Amino acid sequence: PHSHFICNFFVAGAQYLEKAKNRFSEVESLIDHGHICDVFIRPYVHILLHEDQASEALELLQKYATQQTNNPNTDYYLAEWYLHTAIGRSAFPENADEFREVLEEALPVSVDCEEMPPLLKHLVAFSLRLLPMPAAPNLVDADKSRHCIIADICCSRGFHEAALDIAFKLLDHPSWCRFRRPWLLLQTCISKIGISSEQVSRLWTLRTATWKLYVLSRPDLCDEGRSAKLLLKSVPRVESETVVPQPDEYGPILEVNCLRSFSETS
Repeated sequence: PHSHFICNFFVAGAQYLEKAKNRFSEVESLIDHGHICDVFIRPYVHILLHEDQASEALELLQKYATQQTNNPNTDYYLAEWYLHTAIGRSAFPENADEFREVLEEALPVSVDCEEMPPLLKHLVAFSLRLLPMPAAPNLVDADKSRHCIIADICCSRGFHEAALDIAFKLLDHPSWCRFRRPWLLLQTCISKIGISSEQVSRLWTLRTATWKLYVLSRPDLCDEGRSAKLLLKSVPRVESETVVPQPDEYGPILEVNCLRSFSETS
C-alpha cells in the first residue's frame, strides 16, 4: 500500500507538472506581443530546466531580453541561467555571503581570461542598468551589497573597467558616500586603469559638478571618501565640448524601483 501511494503521488505530480508547462507555454505568446512577463518567466524557465530543456530556456530568455530592452531584470534572469548551467542552481541566494560564495563557485577557476564570463557579464549589466539607486536603509556594511560584491569580484578577476563603472554609479547616489567599500573600489580601479586614462577622465568629467554639490560635500562622507576626493582632484578632465553623455551613462540622483522583488536587504 505504501509503494502504491508513492507511485500515485509521482504520477499526480507529473500530471500537474505537464499542466503547468502547458499553461506557462502561453508566456511565449505574451513575450512576442511585448508584455512584461517577470512574474511568469522564471517559473516557466525552472520547469524547462527541470525537464533538461536548457537550450529552450535560454532561447526564451534571450527573446525576452530582446523584447524588453529597458527591463534590467532580463540580465538577471540570464545570469541565473548561466548559474544553473555552471553548478545546477536555478537562483542566487538572498544572503550576501552566500551570494558571493555561489557566484565565485560558478565562475571559471582561471582569473586570467581576457573575456568576461557571461554569468558575470550579465550581473554587471544588471547592476549598471539598475543603478544609481539608494542604499537600503538597514544596510550597515556595503560589503553586503550585491552591487559591491559584483564589482569586487570583477576587480579580483582583472575586469577593472566594469568595476569602475559600478563604483561610479553606486556613488552617484549620495546615500552610498558613508560606506568605505564603494570608495575603496573606486580608488583601486583608478589605480589599476590609470589616473590619466580616457575612461577615468570621461567618467569623472561627467560627474564633477554634480558630485561637488551632492556627494563630496556630504557631512557623512567617510574617510575613504575624503581620500578619494583628493585623488579625483588629480584626474585630468576632458574638454567639455568633447564629452557627450551616452544613454544610461549617468543617471539622475533619484530612487530607482526594481521591476522584480530583488532588493539590497542584507
